[in-house]
Amino acid sequence: MTLPKRSDLPQEQTWDLESMFASEAEWRTALAGIPAMGDRIAAFSGRLAESGAVLFEALETSNALFLEAGRIGMYASLLSATEGTNTLYSSMYAEAGAAYAGLSGAAAFMKP
Repeated sequence: MTLPKRSDLPQEQTWDLESMFASEAEWRTALAGIPAMGDRIAAFSGRLAESGAVLFEALETSNALFLEAGRIGMYASLLSATEGTNTLYSSMYAEAGAAYAGLSGAAAFMKP
């Protein structure tokens, strides 16, 4: 049995990925913003012990940015899962993973 391509399925039988990003271009714009997210987190490096307020701000910033990075990654993951032989979707998933790894590296100082 051959599985149908996502593009061949009725819209109501697919994930509503447009609720995450309206288009691949919108997703790519968000993906391109991940390095700046890393810069925002890295700005707290060496400052966590300054005060409770700084620590709280760092944690809040980190949580918000990782939630957004997770949304970016989930979009690519769901696309890739729908059609594993689609090289574009696989490439997008790999790009998201690499960007997420960069963000994790920037935030590594926050984990003991």
